[in-house]
Amino acid sequence: MGRVTGWGVISRHPDTSDPEATARLNRFDPEATVQLDTSDPEATVWLGLARPPAGTQPPGPDQARGPDQAPGADQPPGTEPGRDSLQAVARGGSVNLVGAAVTTVANLLLSVVVARAVSTADAGIFFSLTSLLLLLATLGRLGTNGGAVYFLPRLRVLGSAAEIDRAVRLSVRPTLLASGVLGLGLLAFAPQLADRFVGGASDDAVLVLRLCGLALPFAAVGDVLQAVTRGFGRMRTTVVIERIARPLAQVVLIGLAAPTHQVALLVLAWTLPYLPAALLSWLPARRLLAAARASKAGAAPSGFDRRQYWWFTAPRALTLLAQVALQRLDVVLVVSILGPAPAALYAAATRFLVVGQLGNQAISIALQPRLSAALARDDKQDAGLLYRTTTGWLVLTTWPLYLLVGAFPSALLGIFGSRYASATDVVVVLCAAMLVATACGQVDIVLMMAGRSTWNLGNALLALAVQVGLDLLLIPRMGILGAATGWAVAIVVANLVPLTQLLLSTGLHPFGRSSGLAVLICTACVLPPAALARVLGGDHLVWALVASVVAAGLWAAAIWRFRRPLRLDSFGALSRRKPPPALPDTPEDRPEAPPTAKRATRKGRGRHRR
Repeated sequence: MGRVTGWGVISRHPDTSDPEATARLNRFDPEATVQLDTSDPEATVWLGLARPPAGTQPPGPDQARGPDQAPGADQPPGTEPGRDSLQAVARGGSVNLVGAAVTTVANLLLSVVVARAVSTADAGIFFSLTSLLLLLATLGRLGTNGGAVYFLPRLRVLGSAAEIDRAVRLSVRPTLLASGVLGLGLLAFAPQLADRFVGGASDDAVLVLRLCGLALPFAAVGDVLQAVTRGFGRMRTTVVIERIARPLAQVVLIGLAAPTHQVALLVLAWTLPYLPAALLSWLPARRLLAAARASKAGAAPSGFDRRQYWWFTAPRALTLLAQVALQRLDVVLVVSILGPAPAALYAAATRFLVVGQLGNQAISIALQPRLSAALARDDKQDAGLLYRTTTGWLVLTTWPLYLLVGAFPSALLGIFGSRYASATDVVVVLCAAMLVATACGQVDIVLMMAGRSTWNLGNALLALAVQVGLDLLLIPRMGILGAATGWAVAIVVANLVPLTQLLLSTGLHPFGRSSGLAVLICTACVLPPAALARVLGGDHLVWALVASVVAAGLWAAAIWRFRRPLRLDSFGALSRRKPPPALPDTPEDRPEAPPTAKRATRKGRGRHRR
């Protein structure tokens, strides 16, 4: 059986600046194949394809279906629309979930080691300074990681080599400059900042702040370089370096520094892995950029420029800063208002929330490029399917954790030490808020990829204003429970407001059969054994482990029974299908194209003409 592969060229001189020409170009399926029965020497087939001009590249996978074509029209009968997109997200999401699992364990071990190695006050200093570093790193990125993920997939389809190169430069160089300035600021004003945020300008406090200043540019630039590799379709760099290697290196180094009981050495052990992580992220980004330049040589420009990049990225920078501030600023406010010891209790109580959010990030990283492509071609059916299905996956991966932690808060906080078991109210309040947030799915990502980045900015700033206002009002009166209340209300606002906007503006929503079934499965499999264990043994670690084992068994059996309605078969289908060879500008994570092969034989049908 012979195989002939056709190029995706409708016109000899396609003009991508013409909307109608672009639409015609988008309607072509670059993976279309024709199967010939070579046993019949007279069998031929008529191919309506023109030879592409020199230097012209075939459309990428995101352009296989045009905006004016019905969703699913390019798929064979019986194939569900959006199936390939789901499988691509499943592949990237599953890989990221493996990395998230490693990061989850590493972060918990890190927090436990720090909490047990030093006093509560020193642990509060450690958690507050690491939160401050992550806040400043987010500010130093200027939102360019989101710009890289948004523009590079588009430019790989319709852009030129110069435009791809320009997008990478716009992502990396401003980040290096901004984060470097912020790092120098930490070095210069360390005594003043230590007096304000650490509770005193001691030599150790000034030293750890300066260590954070040295690590800041590497943390910011490394994250942007990983975003560049994701924009080129490669998840491996993010997973291996950011999700696995760096967290494990931090745990090992902190474990070695713990016997000294010195907070300065603990901060040094935490910041040091950012340096090699940035270098190891630069190497694959450079290689992928070189491959993209070669594959797009001679391609016509699409009109991408600096203004277009920053028009999208600037609101996204403030949005990301507000989102990270929602997670980290309250620790800084608690240490500033109440002191380091309460801040350590609050940070330990919120560790489990950060663990749950890692599953959110794993799915989000894989979802963004596919969702961007679907909304770029105005395929709301595909986008809606992605949104509803990934919401179900998010609920399946996070709700069991939040339900179990909320049922046994004292037992799980006891892992950090008996001093931390008093923050149970914080855990319960925040777990309840996260149940609502995860049921809304990746609402901020969907709203951003739908082109409403300014709406996202307004929502994030609104939530941040609610949190800061409630924190300043409630922390002096209620202590760390006031900080938890402010964060919980901000979490609910940050999800329900964009969900309403998205529903009214695009009609997209996360509520469907798969997401509803995921909620029922988690509730039915976790709450009964957790409630029974609480009645029999109380809030103790042994009974928490028993309830977790029983709930895990019920959960696994349920998701296997309902794997098709939950669309979990997308994961299994990938392992059974062999992916096609990747084009030069699309690395190994490129999704499979739907089969479109047709047979053409002579038997009983007359003679075909070439």
